[in-house]
Amino acid sequence: MEAGLLEAVSANLGEWAAEAGYDIISDSGAVVIANGGGEIRFYVRRRDGQFEVSRAERSEDEELRMITHDLVHVVRFLTVRLATSIRSSRGLDLTAVFLPSEELAPGAELRSAHDDPRGPMEGVVLHGEVEALFPEDPEPWDAVEFSHYADKPIELIRASFLDPHGAPLFEHPAASAPEHRR
Repeated sequence: MEAGLLEAVSANLGEWAAEAGYDIISDSGAVVIANGGGEIRFYVRRRDGQFEVSRAERSEDEELRMITHDLVHVVRFLTVRLATSIRSSRGLDLTAVFLPSEELAPGAELRSAHDDPRGPMEGVVLHGEVEALFPEDPEPWDAVEFSHYADKPIELIRASFLDPHGAPLFEHPAASAPEHRR
């Protein structure tokens, strides 16, 4: 493993992961973020100047979930993935948080990368730059969701998930409807 990757991930994600019930360890050249008992595991590796995030459950093989040039994007992605565990442990309504998965964020676009050796990918493009690649599934949920928080400060992402209604970033559209403001 590249020197410092474990320390960098721990420094940027450690407290959030701990609150979600996850540990951060080093294993087989990867940083592993695993819940108690290792039922759910995220792996972070640095290869060819890029970070790769994969996920595995129980005895399943790892599945690639994201590739990016920026560790901050890895932290954003994992912050969102761990957020439901934190909301659940705090007794916050899981359905109050809304992360759009069908429409890209304004100004974002998806760019197909079918020539990637890891398989067909969808790149999230912001301000003309590919920020991250996601495996092309039948529906590009992870990529579309990422477009909504890719340029947001990590602390704002976390604060939104800790807010009972997901405000300001992930508030469900119905929560702002007039009938919900009475």
